[in-house]
Amino acid sequence: MSGITTTIGSLPQYIATATVPALTTVFTPPASCSNRWLAADNPSIAWSTYSRDGYTPPVDPIYYSCLPERLRGPHYSPGVCTDGQTIAGITKYEAGARTMWQAQCCKSGLTISIQTVQGSAAPMCVSSIATPLAVRALVTTTYTNGASSFYELVINDKSTISSISTLSRGTAVADPLYVAWEASDLSLFPVGYATLLAQKIGVSFTPTATPASAASSRRVSQTGSSADPSQSGDGGSASSSTSTSDPGSSGLSSTAKIGIGVGVGVAAVLLLSLIGMAFIIRRLRRRNKAVTSYPNETTPAIQSHDAGIAKNKWYQRTQPNVQPEVNSGVNELDSFPLTTMHGPPVELEGSYHHTGRY
Repeated sequence: MSGITTTIGSLPQYIATATVPALTTVFTPPASCSNRWLAADNPSIAWSTYSRDGYTPPVDPIYYSCLPERLRGPHYSPGVCTDGQTIAGITKYEAGARTMWQAQCCKSGLTISIQTVQGSAAPMCVSSIATPLAVRALVTTTYTNGASSFYELVINDKSTISSISTLSRGTAVADPLYVAWEASDLSLFPVGYATLLAQKIGVSFTPTATPASAASSRRVSQTGSSADPSQSGDGGSASSSTSTSDPGSSGLSSTAKIGIGVGVGVAAVLLLSLIGMAFIIRRLRRRNKAVTSYPNETTPAIQSHDAGIAKNKWYQRTQPNVQPEVNSGVNELDSFPLTTMHGPPVELEGSYHHTGRY
């Protein structure tokens, strides 16, 4: 990129005379816009999709879909370059107390050069074709209406092989995208983009807590990357497969992290539920076993040696406050037959005789 050009006493015409849309986030064009080139009348020139209406030829029908806003003039204020573009030139405008900057954004690998378009000089993004470049051919039909002739430019569908041609040598030309901003607008841009942009224009900038964009940083970087047009020079070559898109940040997205957290929580709940169910089933099995062995939940009564006579239950396992049943009243002892012997008492002999006082 060349140095900054300063203009005193005026602002960019489209800023002073019209209201243009803002573009404070990086726009990514559809995939169909990537490396889409058209063959011009001059067989050595290829135009990209960034070609405005009014040029003769070419005009690409999908041109508008490749821009953030469907406007005839690609100007944005405040604005940043789109994905796949870098800043190719900056102009500083000073009008009274107001200072603005304007940048020309070109496809990576192209630089700003003055070209003649419809008899007028205009800054264009250009690059030399050093390797074969696939381009789409134009079909021109002439209609006659009195003394006037009208020309219709038709782009065949990409699926038609005959619509594709190849340029081995020549020049690739594309319109620049114009973006403008003031120093106070830097806080609206992605942090990485705004930080490097502030360094380029020599103003102070304190990043705020807004998401940074690595891809945006590369669009204004001057570190010598092959995607930086300031390093390619006017003799840079166009490539049919150029990309400056940065890969997404590593790690899991917020949605993925939330999903994992929910999954872990559900798994933990299920595990605790299974443990609780196992504990309850084990308790129930023990209780059922005890009921089967002791259906009345008491220890069986101990029976006496006399058949047919059962004593009361002497222990109750689960009823400590229940007293055993006691029949009131006097119970007679069982009587036994008595035999009477007549005559004087007879002393029986003993094997041991003890004498002594008591």
